[in-house]
Amino acid sequence: KTACQYTYIHDTKVMTITGSGTMGNYSGAVKAPWDGKKPVLKSLTISGITSIGSYAFSGCEELTSLSITKVQSIGNYAFNSCSKITTITFDGTMKTIGSYSFNGCSKLASITSFGGITTINENAFSSTILQPVIIPSTVTSIKTDAFSTNTKLVYVDYKGTTNPCGETTVKAFQTIGNESVTVPINYDTTTMCGLT
Repeated sequence: KTACQYTYIHDTKVMTITGSGTMGNYSGAVKAPWDGKKPVLKSLTISGITSIGSYAFSGCEELTSLSITKVQSIGNYAFNSCSKITTITFDGTMKTIGSYSFNGCSKLASITSFGGITTINENAFSSTILQPVIIPSTVTSIKTDAFSTNTKLVYVDYKGTTNPCGETTVKAFQTIGNESVTVPINYDTTTMCGLT
């Protein structure tokens, strides 16, 4: 299924994951090989594997540095409640962000690039402090509450020309910043992803 290897430096709490193929999904009785390192992990670099498994790094409360390159998808809850991450580095190869993958990353303020991403699933970045959110035209699907509960978010720039939320009932940006969100696009903002 995958040829995934990880190295961990005990003194610095730094982990590197490389390889190819698809990482397994982890939850309940199925623990990741690095599960015992999750409570103290501070820095993580993942490169080369096709996807990051569900719950793979959820609850890494000391994780502050995250770099993900040459990876195409992130599973559900993969980094849920990693409450000290401030910045995520993507390299343009990412396609799909899973449901709740970064939910509860309460200090997450910036992502280097959404370039290449096509799908952002439910609650993927809810309860973060991302600002601003620059969504490229490659994004064709944004699901309910993808960016909800972000009181810092006051600016959204979508570069596409069609509504990425599809149905006008999909509310991807609920409970966000106190100021009005600016969406410099050529259609009615009230019908785009629930922005008002």
